[in-house]
Amino acid sequence: AASRVFSGITAQLRSAPYALLDLEVTQFDTDYDEFSARIMDLEVMLRDSIHLAFDGTASSEQAQRLLLQLQGVLQRDAFRDELVLIFGSYAVELEAVQML
Repeated sequence: AASRVFSGITAQLRSAPYALLDLEVTQFDTDYDEFSARIMDLEVMLRDSIHLAFDGTASSEQAQRLLLQLQGVLQRDAFRDELVLIFGSYAVELEAVQML
C-alpha cells in the first residue's frame, strides 16, 4: 500500500504542467511543499506500521529478522527512534539472559 501511495505522490509531481527546473514558475514552490508534506505523512504511516509489526514480535530473533527485511526503509532519519527502541528492547533481553 505504501508503494502505491508513494507512486501516486511522485506521479502527481511529475505530471506538473510546467518544467520543474523553470525558475520563473512559482507554482513549483507550492507543489513541492505539498509533496514534502505528503511524504512526511507517508513516513508517519510507515513508522506506525513498522511499530505495530515490531510490537507483534515475540522474541528478539523475530525482531532481528524483521530488521533485516526493513533495513532499507529504516535507514531514513524518520525511523531512527524506532531503531533505538528495538535495540533497547534487545539489550534488556540480553541482560535478562546474562542474569540466568
